[in-house]
Amino acid sequence: MFAEIGALWVDHVAVTTDRFEDTSRHYLAMPNARVLRGPGWNAAQKVHFLFVGFGGDLCIEILGLPEDGDSPIAAHAASGGGAYHLCHAVADLDAALAIAGRSGCRVVAAAKHDDAYDGRRVAFLMHPAHGLFELVEAYGSLWPQSQIAPAPAPAAASSDTDMARTLQEAFASIFPGALPNDPAQWRATEMKHWDSLQHMRLIMEIERRFDVTLPSQMLGELKSYDAFLSALGGLPDG
Repeated sequence: MFAEIGALWVDHVAVTTDRFEDTSRHYLAMPNARVLRGPGWNAAQKVHFLFVGFGGDLCIEILGLPEDGDSPIAAHAASGGGAYHLCHAVADLDAALAIAGRSGCRVVAAAKHDDAYDGRRVAFLMHPAHGLFELVEAYGSLWPQSQIAPAPAPAAASSDTDMARTLQEAFASIFPGALPNDPAQWRATEMKHWDSLQHMRLIMEIERRFDVTLPSQMLGELKSYDAFLSALGGLPDG
């Protein structure tokens, strides 16, 4: 059936949780884990989201409940959460839906633009042999890597001064208007906005700007500007 509708690859596996920050932290602590997209808020689906890759063709989408609990994933998360659905990338979503309908699928959520995919459309379907699954327009999907648009070139950090400036810019982008004048005071213990979700966003932004992957065992210790600066300085070149 998936071949008939033109499925190109499994884009991701979705899991639900009512403890979004804890679940995200646990996945990110795994070997080779890296943030691919998010964390963010998906208004179209009423969920928090974070995409985590593991160095191969596996991508996990973590779906978290909003504070008011009003979300399509509410019942699944309340029952314990965990694995929720597979998402398949297709080149032609409208054609795929038409064929799926003739193949015994029922559309659960019609195609609509989705915030988590930069406005590309997704649809949810149910099939007697496969349960709930999602289809997403393939352009720009997370997998395979050949489909991803090239990332912006990282800022140069060829000297200690450049490294410090780039790191300060990363902090400023995550904590706009909330940083003390002295970077030595940029510590999680003294900044009320530096929670675990912001911590993940900061790590993601620093990795993007420096084009590095910080070792997972190190992430829990990076709770200050000075700690990040020391860690970056100790990474091997290249």
